[in-house]
Amino acid sequence: MTQTQGIILIVDDNEHVIKAIREPLTFCGFHVLSAATAPQAMALVKELRPDLVILDLKMPGTNGIEFLKDFRREEKQIPVILLTGYYDEFKNQITPEMNVFGYLAKRFYRQDLEKMVFDAVKRPGSERTFSERAKARLLIVDDQVEITSCLRDLFRERGFVVSTANRPAEALKLNGLFHADIVIADIRMPGLMDGIDMVYELRKSEQPPRGVIFISGVGNDQISRDKMKALLGKEEPVVPKPFGHEVIEKLVAQMEALVEEAKTAEDG
Repeated sequence: MTQTQGIILIVDDNEHVIKAIREPLTFCGFHVLSAATAPQAMALVKELRPDLVILDLKMPGTNGIEFLKDFRREEKQIPVILLTGYYDEFKNQITPEMNVFGYLAKRFYRQDLEKMVFDAVKRPGSERTFSERAKARLLIVDDQVEITSCLRDLFRERGFVVSTANRPAEALKLNGLFHADIVIADIRMPGLMDGIDMVYELRKSEQPPRGVIFISGVGNDQISRDKMKALLGKEEPVVPKPFGHEVIEKLVAQMEALVEEAKTAEDG
């Protein structure tokens, strides 16, 4: 992939926001850490001295402004990007001494995030690799953490930007920021919403995924096929669990085929 570009610390208590920032920046070559509270963040700053801090202005306990004041007493040089949906509420409290590099809205564009981060850490253009060069943005949803972790690592190595979720509701919130091109989803998951329901909701979003592959421990059963036809209009590919070598190769081949189909559609 890319060389290590530096360490970025995200200070935010919203896991969906953290994932949406971490995944593209990881592809760009950064080592991304996160802290949910001001004490955790200060401990990481003292231990690791990150190259950049991305700071949410609204946090439990100490808010972002108070953290930034304390942070600047200790550290004058590390650049800070403020992440907020409440800028007007805080703008009168932000002073030149806080040395804020830039601002990002909570519903940021990935390209704006990546460019601002590279500008903040002062990497020359020749060293910049943007996530738009990835094969695709992939969202993997399965209630088994070991499966999402395995597939995440597998597809990251093959040039995808990958984010994961373990519940359909979590995936829907995350994708409001991540905007997946392709979704790999377990059909049966705990709760009121299964993978088919989730994909149906994703396809109603402003930026629906271009492709979907289902995975299932019970195979392509008739109930699932009927539900796909009713909600999604057709049967989508189903890859069986557990994953052996042949199944993994089949899944990778299907992913590559979806990427090629998308490229052909764009070129056409």
